[in-house]
Amino acid sequence: MSQSLSRRSLLTLAAVSLAAASLDTFGLGEGAAAQARAVPIRAIKVSGTRTVTLQAIAPMVADQIASILGPRYSPGAKGGATLVVDLTLIILDEDGGGTGSLSLPFGRDSGVDQLQGRVSLIGPRREAITSFPLLATSSATYRSVLRMYPDPRRLNGIARAFAWWTVDKLG
Repeated sequence: MSQSLSRRSLLTLAAVSLAAASLDTFGLGEGAAAQARAVPIRAIKVSGTRTVTLQAIAPMVADQIASILGPRYSPGAKGGATLVVDLTLIILDEDGGGTGSLSLPFGRDSGVDQLQGRVSLIGPRREAITSFPLLATSSATYRSVLRMYPDPRRLNGIARAFAWWTVDKLG
């Protein structure tokens, strides 16, 4: 019995250690979060070059992040960090409603837009303060099959969701 308890304790300790290490890997540990909160942000660089839609949404994400950061964003601040965002995938729900399943009493379930990317905060000496993947979702509003390109309001909505989560993760 005591051997089993020792093994269980050891496995629990290993799992907790692994979880703590993975949090630090994604920049979510206390040390990285405290350092990320302490440094002002002097520049925001957002890129998305894989598709035309990612190219269109990149400046919207940058504007939204700057707006949400408020006074913490000081363009050109000496000793400030650079926030680098690489947008990698956008999924805009084209269907009339999500998975197409029946959801009574409202008919079909609603669709969801998704934006994925990698966020990195680079310190004034070009050291990585934190880096993490990010997925943001938003309801598929302003959806129309008559438009060739997505409505800018729709892109702005998913850009704002991505920006909120980015700033929240930075602390």
